[in-house]
Amino acid sequence: MSSDYLYRAFISYSHTDTAEANQLMRDLENYRLPRRLSGEGRRLLPARIGRVFRDRDELAAAEDLSAEVKKALTQSEYMIVLCSPAAAASRWVNREIIEFKKLTGERRVLSVILSGEPFASGTDSPEEECFPPALRFKLGNNGQLTKTPTEPLAADLRPGGDGRRRGLLKLVAGLLGVGLDALIERDLQRKMRRVTAVTAASIAAMIGMGLLTYEAVTAGLEAERHRAEAEGLIEFMLTDLRDKLEPVGRLDVLNAVGDRIVASYADQPVETMTPDALGHRSRAFHLLGEIDDKKGDMVSARAKFDQAYRATEAQLALDPDNPHRIFDHSQSIFWVGYMDWKLEAFSDAEARFLDYRQYALTLVQREPENIKWLTELAYADGNLGTLHLQSLNQPQKALMHFEESLSRRLEIHRLSPNRRSVIDTANAYAWVSDTQLVLGQTEDAFKSRQHQRTLLESLTALDARDFDAVARMQTAVLGLARIDFFLGRRDRAINALVGATEAIQLLIAHDGENSRWIRQSIRYHLFLALMLNDACQLSSANPITNDAAVLLDKLESIRKLTDREEIELRSFLFLLRYAGSSSRDRANWNAELERHRNKLDNWITSKRASEFSFYLLAKIQLEAAQSPHGSHREEIAEKLRSLITRLESAHLSLRPETHALLQRANAFLHAISPESSQFSHQFEREPKCTSRLNFE
Repeated sequence: MSSDYLYRAFISYSHTDTAEANQLMRDLENYRLPRRLSGEGRRLLPARIGRVFRDRDELAAAEDLSAEVKKALTQSEYMIVLCSPAAAASRWVNREIIEFKKLTGERRVLSVILSGEPFASGTDSPEEECFPPALRFKLGNNGQLTKTPTEPLAADLRPGGDGRRRGLLKLVAGLLGVGLDALIERDLQRKMRRVTAVTAASIAAMIGMGLLTYEAVTAGLEAERHRAEAEGLIEFMLTDLRDKLEPVGRLDVLNAVGDRIVASYADQPVETMTPDALGHRSRAFHLLGEIDDKKGDMVSARAKFDQAYRATEAQLALDPDNPHRIFDHSQSIFWVGYMDWKLEAFSDAEARFLDYRQYALTLVQREPENIKWLTELAYADGNLGTLHLQSLNQPQKALMHFEESLSRRLEIHRLSPNRRSVIDTANAYAWVSDTQLVLGQTEDAFKSRQHQRTLLESLTALDARDFDAVARMQTAVLGLARIDFFLGRRDRAINALVGATEAIQLLIAHDGENSRWIRQSIRYHLFLALMLNDACQLSSANPITNDAAVLLDKLESIRKLTDREEIELRSFLFLLRYAGSSSRDRANWNAELERHRNKLDNWITSKRASEFSFYLLAKIQLEAAQSPHGSHREEIAEKLRSLITRLESAHLSLRPETHALLQRANAFLHAISPESSQFSHQFEREPKCTSRLNFE
């Protein structure tokens, strides 16, 4: 701290948040910078933060509060604002920020979010605003607030935010001018050294509990203290450490941490463990299960989640009416069911998901307006809907569950309307629409997509720079365009998709490294080229296909393509190029067409089948069989027949486009060999133009 300042920081807060201010002051003044960090570099860093000013402590005997506050402000190097709806409404907090900005400018004001929502004053819930006006707007040369907005960076202590430890480190990094990543890394190293010693000490202390009465009591108290500290460090490893290591792919370190946590409980039978210990055990096994899942070891992951299931089951047995125990066990049930699903044990997965739904329903019945419980029930029905739609080929059951999930999302939005509830409700409408399409309810599917678009438009109307909402809205436009095209409203479909493609390209112009938007744009270009191709507008389709190829190369330059992207997107792109080429060029591309056919065929054989993979392979098989330059036509036709049989046995719910493609395939097979047709209907046998990639 510069010798010019008496205090490292001035804490500005509302009286409502006194307890949080007290805790933060203690945390800051007690924090010791890791020794290895304080000794690094050319600038000598202090071991401690130093003094922190909190007005109600420092000015208890002051006669002139305003004068003393101003004096303290001049003696403080930084200001920390505790942000909450109460702070946003406090004129004193606002005045303190203004006075400090007059002294030091904008850069030394740090923010900590306790509750509420940043920038909610411009939404339908202004009462949720947590930033005081002096944080939201810049100060003018005249010392008055302007209308120029600022974007204060804040440590978020709310549930689901940074967490208390990471939030504290963010503040320390800002106060000392050190890199957050370096600070977190050193802090993690210190924690890891401590956890080994503390865990060993706790075990040693607990062994001593069988001695003499006085010594047993003393040892028991000591063991309890060590156990509490050890479990606090375990909580740190399950939260902050995970948040640090998982994004950079250090699953090996996370796995070692999880193994150490589990080992600390290994000698304790589940039946003898305390509820808190059972909770830590279950969370540790959840961590290990998720790591195994990410590594692709689903069998091991299933076993880990089963261990977590046993721990939460024992927790619930100790306190069966505790809603938090019910919730914890429901999470274990979900993960076991999810792994059953990935292992293609679909009946077992359905049974688990039904159990998960029952627990969620129990919570909702106890507290009908509890947002968290309603959200769980919405998830439960969404999971069942997805399982029935994608794996069990039971679209009617899927629709029932998706509509239940939608009703819960609408209820959540009614009780607590916010950006998240809008997005979740829009997604629920999308699932309903997709299922209605499979059931042939095309006009109902169109209306559901319209509801999705309307909801997302409400977000962009509030903030035109909500780029995430803009991108999400284009998914609704694509869904509407595909339905329009299938129903014969081709010009409207093409025009809508042109608009969606242009909207995504504008987003990419704003952030050229956003891989999600680039991938989205690739898909829109490919579907637009497909529509133009089918509408016999080949001269318009080919440039769109070329643009998709450029975007795919750009995506690959930013990140490695997933296996599915590599196979499906490149095969889709090749199909469109093939369809847009002349007959002379097609003769030279048969080898590449066969290569894509084989890659898709191997993908479907080795991976859990998706409808789109079958869809692409059916297109390629049909192209290869119909090509006048193709060789071994009968052999290719036989492969097409085999694919149709495989698709029927895969128990997939098929979109109308896939049904239409299969009809065209059977029409072709019927034309070359009438007895080979596997459908009894009459289908169109001739393409409508030189392209054979028709939607219908």
